Amino acid sequence: MPVHHSHQAHVHRAPRCRWTSYPLNYSTWDYSIDGADHRRSPFALLQDQCHATRHTCESIVSRSNGQIVMNVLDAIQSRKSIRAFKPDPVPRETIEEILRISQRAPSGTNTQPWHAYVCTGDIKQALSDNVLAMARQGTGKSYADYDYYPAKWNDIHQARRRGVGWGLYGLLGIQKGDREASARQAARNFVFFDAPVGLFVTVDSYLAKGNWADTGMYIQTIMLAAKAFGLDTCPQAAWIPYQEAVYKHLGIPQDQSLVTGMSLGYADPDAIENTLVSERAELEDVAKFYGFD
Repeated sequence: MPVHHSHQAHVHRAPRCRWTSYPLNYSTWDYSIDGADHRRSPFALLQDQCHATRHTCESIVSRSNGQIVMNVLDAIQSRKSIRAFKPDPVPRETIEEILRISQRAPSGTNTQPWHAYVCTGDIKQALSDNVLAMARQGTGKSYADYDYYPAKWNDIHQARRRGVGWGLYGLLGIQKGDREASARQAARNFVFFDAPVGLFVTVDSYLAKGNWADTGMYIQTIMLAAKAFGLDTCPQAAWIPYQEAVYKHLGIPQDQSLVTGMSLGYADPDAIENTLVSERAELEDVAKFYGFD
């Protein structure tokens, strides 16, 4: 797929933005909602998404010779973890295009160590039912069993974890100490927050830290590419303790390690949990500069 440079495209530029022009070669999309067939341009669908999320469409997408152009900076800024999705189906062709584009993610010496497993329909439902039953019975393992998260967090990381957790619970009216309500919300992970598509990313188990870093860049690329199609995502480590069920239902080989699950679909603009925007550290807290005037 050729990349069109910005001087070839007629693009409405927001004053604070620089445009990237990666074309999506679809003049119209065919899709079905509630049994009714529709045909619309991807630009029109993205306009709907812009209005639903209260963005100015010109700051996110533009047209170039009948193709869609998306601002990569706005994709990064607007991406967030969505925890309530609409049930509208996502065509397989769209998912394939997102994954095809995401193959351009960087990896050390071009190893491309990742694998993706995508599920929907009955298989996705069977996986959800299995894991929900495991959660109720308390038969999941721990993150420590998979050397996924540390047994003890330092103060700054623990504070950030608690901050986003209580931010979400506050929006949902879940009080501190309400274990039943907390468990219900945690279980939402295992129905993919009602998203129509579940996605899992693995890496070959013999590989090491650098290859996991490569796979993280692949995962981020998927999430940004999804934004260009009017889709949202939620990466989910919650599946890690229940990965035996994931491997069973999706036929994942035992010589691969699960890196993350992910929900993918159309965000529910009316869900209060989707108003959550997690805080980020200030630049001076994470970046050091040397040799500059």
